[in-house]
Amino acid sequence: MRRFIYGEDPASQNDFHGITIHELLEMTMDDETPTPLLQYIYAIRNTSFDKILQFHTDVSFKKLPPFYMVFDYTNERTFTDMMIRDLRR
Repeated sequence: MRRFIYGEDPASQNDFHGITIHELLEMTMDDETPTPLLQYIYAIRNTSFDKILQFHTDVSFKKLPPFYMVFDYTNERTFTDMMIRDLRR
């Protein structure tokens, strides 16, 4: 089973949103602590939180379903709260 880890860094003051997606490989007998592999980096400018959320649900989550998500909550709490609200459904 493929598992993907999303890293989100929204910066509304600079109108920039960074997304990294890593694949967490299965553990094997030879390697008990595999290193996650970087799959994609998205640098998105000039868009709203609603459009980022739509991008995730329409594109990225269908292609690479998230196993785990990490947000930079220190600078932009609104987007994180929106993701938690919408993903709980």
